[in-house]
Amino acid sequence: MIKQFLDTLKSIPNRFLKWSIAIDIPVFIVTIFGKPVLDDIKIGSYGKMYDTLCAFLPWLDAFLSSSIAKFIVVTYTTFCIFILLVKKLYRPFAVLIKHSSLGFPIGDIDESFKRSYWFKNINIDVSDLIETNIPEAIKLQDEKLQAIKSIKWRKCFYYGIAHTPLIFRLGYQVGLKDMFFLHSYQRDSGNRRFSELYESDQDKQDFSRFDQENLQSKSQELLVTIATTYPISKQDLSCFNLREMHTLELEVTETNIGTDFFSSYRKIVSYCTAITHELRKICKQYNIKKIHIVLSTSVNFTFVLGQYLNNNQIPEIIAYHYKKGDDPCYPWGVSIQNNWENAVVYMNMADTIMQK
Repeated sequence: MIKQFLDTLKSIPNRFLKWSIAIDIPVFIVTIFGKPVLDDIKIGSYGKMYDTLCAFLPWLDAFLSSSIAKFIVVTYTTFCIFILLVKKLYRPFAVLIKHSSLGFPIGDIDESFKRSYWFKNINIDVSDLIETNIPEAIKLQDEKLQAIKSIKWRKCFYYGIAHTPLIFRLGYQVGLKDMFFLHSYQRDSGNRRFSELYESDQDKQDFSRFDQENLQSKSQELLVTIATTYPISKQDLSCFNLREMHTLELEVTETNIGTDFFSSYRKIVSYCTAITHELRKICKQYNIKKIHIVLSTSVNFTFVLGQYLNNNQIPEIIAYHYKKGDDPCYPWGVSIQNNWENAVVYMNMADTIMQK
């Protein structure tokens, strides 16, 4: 209860508080010291502000001389000072999850964001294992899951740069827990920093392609490709059995595709909701037993999509890692629902998938 009260005070807009205090100062001076003292103050325009108030409220001058007015004004002034102190000094507790697997520095946290909370840090770094022992990397990541699931009554922020299957798996395992996200931006110096992702923006859904192919196929497997960062070519997908699988392709327009496409959490959720609805419909219609998912999307979208696809109407999902220049381009994936020992799926050759 106290935390909610302090969080509410912390969220009061600065502009509203600024005007409240500006009005309160001349009223407080008149109430406690009298109008002549206010007239003697040459700093600012508090005298003119008080005269304007009296013009709109002719009874104000007489009212401020009463005992009840003194009580109200002193109480209000004390409350304003308390709000100022809360906004300046109070920082709620939060959890910051840093996720990395690529083995290079991913950037710093924005200083103003750092000063907004007292953070408990959860670091998921599997960089030392991912190139030599993928199952062990997944095991190490899974072991961190309980620490995330045990978080209660605190905001939980997620950020990082990691392999797509690992991000997707973590989001899936966390499920529809309330999460908040950081996004990276580039400073003038060329370095990258992470700041809090906007809650909402004005952008609408922008899929130029939402295509389903192989409608007559008898296969019970579905290939899903989602491209919002970079296009996904048919050539790169040649390692999948495109002639047999059902396919669902989603791609945004050429003018909007890019790393900054998902500019708000609400936009991410709107896309994930639409995609989940479409997948449930296709899985039911064609009795799909396995989904192969290829993503060229932001870290935050990948995580949230994993969260949304954690439901009983979605079958086994394998999320794949893309490695430019390799043959195949998707050398391995992770079976999201399987335990770590049996989670890794290796692409053996064209049209062949080998699970280990």
